[in-house]
Formats: sequence, C-alpha cells, structure tokens
Amino acid sequence: MNWTSTVSQLIAAERSSYEDPITAQQTKLSNQLSALDTLKSALTGLQSSAKTLGEGTSNYYQRQVTMQKDTSSTTSNMSAVADGTTPLGTYDFNIITKATATTLQGAQIGETLSNAGQTLANLNIASTITFNALDSNQNAYGQFTIDGAQVKIESTDTLQNVFDKISTATNGEVTAALSNNKVVLTGHNIGNGQPQITLGSAADTTNFLLAMHLYSDTSTTPATTVSSDQGLGAVNVATALTNAVNVGSLTGLTNSAGSFNINGKTINYNTTTDSVRSLMNEINSSGAGVLVNYDPGTGKLSIQNQQTGTIGIAVSDSTGLLKQLGLTSDSSNGGATTAYGVNAKFTVNGGETVLTANSNTLTEDITGIPGLKVTIKNTGEDTMTVAADTSAARTNINGFITAYNAFNDKVASLTKTTSNPDGTVTTSPLSGNSEVESWLTDIRKMVYQSVGTGTSTVSALYQVGLDFNSNTGDLSITNQSALDDALANNPDALAKIFNTAVDPTTGQGGVANMMYNKIQDVVNTSGSLQTQENTINTETQSLQNQMTKMETKITNDQTNLTTSFQNMETAMSQSSNDLKIIQSVVG
Repeated sequence: MNWTSTVSQLIAAERSSYEDPITAQQTKLSNQLSALDTLKSALTGLQSSAKTLGEGTSNYYQRQVTMQKDTSSTTSNMSAVADGTTPLGTYDFNIITKATATTLQGAQIGETLSNAGQTLANLNIASTITFNALDSNQNAYGQFTIDGAQVKIESTDTLQNVFDKISTATNGEVTAALSNNKVVLTGHNIGNGQPQITLGSAADTTNFLLAMHLYSDTSTTPATTVSSDQGLGAVNVATALTNAVNVGSLTGLTNSAGSFNINGKTINYNTTTDSVRSLMNEINSSGAGVLVNYDPGTGKLSIQNQQTGTIGIAVSDSTGLLKQLGLTSDSSNGGATTAYGVNAKFTVNGGETVLTANSNTLTEDITGIPGLKVTIKNTGEDTMTVAADTSAARTNINGFITAYNAFNDKVASLTKTTSNPDGTVTTSPLSGNSEVESWLTDIRKMVYQSVGTGTSTVSALYQVGLDFNSNTGDLSITNQSALDDALANNPDALAKIFNTAVDPTTGQGGVANMMYNKIQDVVNTSGSLQTQENTINTETQSLQNQMTKMETKITNDQTNLTTSFQNMETAMSQSSNDLKIIQSVVG
C-alpha cells in the first residue's frame, strides 16, 4: 500500500481547511493597511498645502515692480522691490547724485625703473620674472620670442644684457632700451621689408614680455616702436615686506612683528613673512569695512570704504609701516590723500525736499514708502509702477485644490462598493469603513463654511469661485473672474478665509487652519488613523499566532499518521509470516 501518498493528501486537506481562511483574512488586512498608508500620504499632502495657505498674509499681498525705462532699447537707472505693505500705484524718482565711497589714495611706493644694470632677479617691478626651462647642468633659464627670433635669458642677466641679446638675436633689426620707466623696442627696418614687431610664442618659457608689459603691434599701420603699456617701477606684492619696501626705519618691532589699526581694527604683520599681498588680504578680511587695492601702473596703494557716503577712514600706526606704504599724510613720501565719498540725493514724486542717503540702497525709512526698496544704478529720472502680484497666491490655491482632490479621489476609490450584473458585489479595501468616510465629510464641511472676514461678499470659498463637482466631489475653480477680483481687490478678506486663527473654544477659524488641525488629529501618533493601523496589526499578529498553532497540530497529525501506517505495515508483515508458518505445518 502507498500510504505516504495517502498521508500527504490527508495533511494537505487538513492544512487547506485551516490555513486558507486565515490567509484570505491576512491578505484582506494587508490590503486595508496599505490603503490606510495611501490615505495618510494624501492627507499629509493636503495638510502641507493647507499650512502654506494658512501662514500669514504674504502669499496674498505680493507686489510686482516695473520700471518705465526698462524696455528693449533702454535700461532704468534704478531697480526696486516691494512687499505686501507697499501701496499700489506709481512713484516718480529723480536721482540727483549717486552715493560713492571714501577713498584713501596712498603715495607712490614703487621706485621708477631707471637702472638697466639691475639683474632680472632684483628688478623693482610688480611681477617676478620666471625661468621655466633647465639646461644640461640643471640651471634654470627662459626663452622668449621677438619677430620669430628666440632670446635666451637667465636670472643673473642684467636688463642691459637682455637688451643686447635682443639685438643679437634679431641681427640688429630690433633694439631695446629703458626710457621713462618703460622698455621701448625699436624696429629699424619697419616698412623696408621688416613687418610690424610681433612678440611671444606658445613655446616661450619665461614671462619676461608680460612682466615688461610688452605686447605685439596689432595696428593696421606698422609702428616703428613698441613700448610697455604702463610704468614698470613697482612693488613686488608677492615678496616679503623686507624686500618689497624699505622697512629699515620701522620702530617698536619685536622679532620683525608689529601692528597697525584701520577703523579701529588691529592688523598684525611680520616684515619677514608677510608680503604686500598678504597684508592686503589681512586688511580686507579684518572687518574694518574697507578694501585695499594696489595699482602697479601708479605704484600706489588705495583704501576704499565698503560703505558709501561721506564716511571717513581712520588709520593709525606707531611702528611706521603705513608711512612706508604711503598710507599716511606724511609729506616726506608725497603723503596720502582722502577723497571723501558723496551721499545719494533724490526726490520722490516731484517733492521740493531733496532726500539724502549714504547708500545707493534706499529703504522705506528713507523714502517714506512702506515696503519699497530702491537700488540706485545711475543718476536720472524714472517712474516705477507697483502692482499686485497674485502669482504666488494662485499657485498655492491651485496646489490646495489639487491636494484636496487627490484625497477625495483616494477615499472614493478605496471605499467604493460595486454591484455587478450577476448579482455579486465587488468591494474595496476600506469598504464600509465609516470612520474613513467621516474624515472626508468633516474636511468637505470646512470648505463650505463661512469665515468672518469683515465683508459679507468675500467670506466663503464659493463666493470667490471655488466649488465642488456634484458628481465626483472634486473641488475646482468654477468662477475665475470672481477669484481674480478677490485676489486683486480683496486680498485681505481672501487671506482671512484661509488663515483666520482657530478659536480654541469653538474650534472655528480659517478653512486652511481648521483643516490643518483636523488632519493633525487624524494622522498623529495617537490619532484615529494610527488606531486603525494598530488594530489591524493586532489582528494580523493574532492570525499569525493561530497559523503557528495550527501548523504545530498539523505537524503532529502527520507524525501520528506516519507512525500508524508504519505500525500497520509491521503488523501486516508479521501476519504474513505467521500465515506462511501455518501453511508450511499444515502442508
């Protein structure tokens, strides 16, 4: 007898009778849990949209500013932004003067380049000359190109050595000399077979031409000379102060270290480790409210206030470094000069009073126009128009409608029950869940309600063009002109429909705020949605426990059946043996 097959069939039948109903119930509960999660997502999306509409009034009072002169062919001499407090209308501005910053112009500290006998390594120029090639003995050198001829130079060459090498390399067609703080190249056969002077090539291995501010002649008529485009004598801003300027007369230093003050901020320095450039960076980041610049063309440092207007620059130094840098009024080195900035002056709407500001940014405390900020670009007149900007409010209202409809549609699809032609009924995961349907009912009532806005004509959403579809229950804008009118002419009332604070006693308030609170009650950790999920999870665990107990029973039943059949086989085998013995005796 094939009793193993019989046991398998008996156990399968037993398992099916127990487990199939439980599995079906577990699937149903899992679908309900998934549906609740879907609803929770739709609810929190609606809550987020409600929060945006319920926060303050800025969404309903935004302003757009346009300048009359900002056209395809002209640009206004000012720009402006406004907030919700700015009255709508036009404003005429006449900018008489633009604010400028005070500048302390230092004296020249770069020496005039007049000695062609100085070596390239020791030239008092703004840029350090580089030598980017190595010969067979690993000695550094550089090459530059003049009219296709290569000139090889080394750091030990004097400027005159370089001039001689230029003449030799070009066979005398180009010569060089130092004149009035500039290098001058002369072409001796320009117009007689020699083209205009061309300088440099991509294969050059030194920046000599750039350091000398020498550039190719690109004029249509070849020039006989090419000279540096600015004076060369300057301070090397990258080298240590001890090498860049004469610091021998400094006093009161300890290990070459000292300090000075600008606008009350202390700047520390060390003459052996700081350069002019690092010192400039220290000043600019010190919080002194100034920016320092060095002009290699003039050899002068300048300090400019970051704040415009007639504000001074205060400098003090007991060690003497600022004097060496030409930033004090000491006449022994020419002395620094102060050019005070000017204040902005303007009139508004043709007023007789000329208003003054030390900044080119005019705020409401200066113009007297609430919420308006004007930025001056130049002098002149222009008219600005301040109009309502409803784009943000429209975006947020449309977002609210979309989020509401998403929740409404989810509730409808997850709770619907359909009667089929054959008499059967098709249900959804949350069919018959009256609590879920009550969430939608309560929220829909809030959309219908009236709010005290101060005007009876704009106190409910249906009055400003928002209403429900009678078939689907979806919310939509059914009267666009009513909404446009409310946004343009009654933004305060429209805002109150959404954002009136909820009265803790009555529970009444703005649509958005009431809806936010209702959804919070549903989705918080102790809310009704979480309570439903907890109940489902408890039921699911209970079913799982039943399944475990039943599986244990089935396992025991299978063991018992197997043992019984094995015992039966043993008995049958013994009976067969006994029969054979009897038959053998009986014969």
